[in-house]
Parts: sequence; structure tokens; C-alpha cells
Amino acid sequence: MVKDLIKDLDLTKILWRIICVLIILFAFNIKIVNLSWEQSEKILDYKRDHYTKELNEYELDDFIRIYPKYKQDKIFQRVDTDYIMEYPDSADWITKRWFIYQAWDIGRFFYIQKRVQQALNLIKIRKEAAGFAEQLENREDEIAKQMFELQKSKAENTEDFSEDELNLVERKSEALNKIFGNKT
Repeated sequence: MVKDLIKDLDLTKILWRIICVLIILFAFNIKIVNLSWEQSEKILDYKRDHYTKELNEYELDDFIRIYPKYKQDKIFQRVDTDYIMEYPDSADWITKRWFIYQAWDIGRFFYIQKRVQQALNLIKIRKEAAGFAEQLENREDEIAKQMFELQKSKAENTEDFSEDELNLVERKSEALNKIFGNKT
């Protein structure tokens, strides 16, 4: 029965139809990738035009969203990410392409990572110093007064961060510590 059915069908026609369908699917797939690339490039161009030294909430939220993907993606298991963090232009094309598809500039991504980690560290130091200063505030001896002033200045130190930027990072600190694997 099957042999009779196969004889009745022209295998050449079937093969040509399959090839045509595959060509159409391949062409459609290429179009989808090109659209995604073009969209990512447009988003990236817009972002680049609006970069600032300070973090903003939109960028920080997007970083929090993308960072776990970055850490879990297999392409980064074979890449020296510490070196790329320091020299983003040295990344291979696969790595750069990954970031573009995420609508991120590789240099900006690592800038945000460094800045967030610095801000989290500064926030921790400020909190510890404020707590220590509070303990020393009412002590009368000279060493305690000097220590109080030192801790007070540490608690007020913002380095090159604005208070708004530090407050933003502090509001997002739970999510940030979670993605970095920091213990709070």
C-alpha cells in the first residue's frame, strides 16, 4: 500500500516543494534577525546619545534585568570577563553581538556595573560609619571626639556620587546585591 502511494507521488516535486519551503523559512528567519538587529541598533544609538555620568533609574532597572542573563549565558563561560570589563573594545564579535542584541553598549554595561558596585560599597561604608559615629557622639575623651569626626566625615562622604544617585542605588540595593551574590 505504501509502495503504491510512493509510486503515485512524484518524489522530485515533493523534494522541490520541501526545498522551496525551507528557502522561504530561511529567508523569513533572516528577516526576523535583521529586524531585531536594526531595532537593537536604534535603541542603542538613542541610549548612547543620552548617557550621563550618573546612573538613572531606567538604565539601572534595565541593568538589573539583563545582568542575570549575562552571568548565565554560556558564551561568557569561555570569556575573561574581568579583562573585558577593563577593556570592552577587546571583546570578540560574539560577545559584542550579544550585547547589541540586548540593546546595550558593552562599555556602558561594564561602566554601570563598576559604578553600582562602587556605590553599594560606599553606601555600606557610610552606614557603618554613621552607626559608629552615633556610638561615639556622646563620649567625652579626645580620641573618641577625633574618631567621631572621622566617622562623621565618612558617613557624609559621597565621593563622586550625587545623593540622588546613592539614594537610587540604595533603593535598588536588595535586587543589586542579589544579582551580584552579595550578602547583606
